[in-house]
Amino acid sequence: MKYQNSLGILSMLVCCIFFSLMNACIKILSADLSITQSMVFRSILMSVFVALLFLFKPIQKTHIKGGYLALGIRSFFGATSMLLFFYNVSTIPLGTASTFAQTTPLYAVFFAWIFLKERIHWSVFIATIIGFLGILFISNPSANLPVLNIIIGILSGMTAAMAIVSIRGCKKYFDDRIIILTFGIVASIMGLILLWLGTLFPLPFIAFNPIPHKLYIYIFAMGIMGTLGQYFLTKAFMLAPAGIVAPFDYAKIIFSLIFGILLGDSFPNIQTFIGMALIILSGVLIGLPVFIKEIKNSKGKQKS
Repeated sequence: MKYQNSLGILSMLVCCIFFSLMNACIKILSADLSITQSMVFRSILMSVFVALLFLFKPIQKTHIKGGYLALGIRSFFGATSMLLFFYNVSTIPLGTASTFAQTTPLYAVFFAWIFLKERIHWSVFIATIIGFLGILFISNPSANLPVLNIIIGILSGMTAAMAIVSIRGCKKYFDDRIIILTFGIVASIMGLILLWLGTLFPLPFIAFNPIPHKLYIYIFAMGIMGTLGQYFLTKAFMLAPAGIVAPFDYAKIIFSLIFGILLGDSFPNIQTFIGMALIILSGVLIGLPVFIKEIKNSKGKQKS
């Protein structure tokens, strides 16, 4: 169809808005709930919504056995990344936390090179260097970020990259919904174990705090926004090639920055702002060669 690429880009932008709203809900909940509680609610709601999809469409069997190690790695690192990201969302400005999360492609490039033996084009290598310079700007002492948050931000991007790279090893074995559902179940179990440990060790981030009734609407909204974000993310990749829509995922940083300021976050200083811009630039440059190639392919198909 003529406008599929445009609809794909629009779907990605809508996806970024919903995920940013989900992060805003997590920010609001962090005033009363521990990050582990938010993780458990987010994971359980996601698992329920994904499980309901099986009522409308049966599991697509691949008839290829195996892949359980890759599925386990994807679920474990995905859950770990979620927990680390939630910690930063609750303790530093939303835009900065989102920027650390968007460094995932920088690490994915190297993990794919190391574990999947993928070649790195020189332009991607330069873009990756630009991205790491962005991390240095955000981590600058004048940005007033605690060292712990910087470390957690870097680890959240690295663990998310490991999860993404391992998905490629899962695709030929499992239905997409099985991959997402397994991730949700593992994250729920991990969160419940941490909450149990919170009864033994008085650590704020794994404590089970009383839940005020007024917060249930934000808990439910967090699940709905996350599910809608996942839906429009899937829709975007169905409507247009990945190389065309993926660079627009960096709009999450902009939307998160706006929602964070509305919730009381201070406007980023010049060093942090430059760091955000460099990371967005690096992500766009990494996807630019594929973007240009697939735009040309799409035009060629329309002419034929």
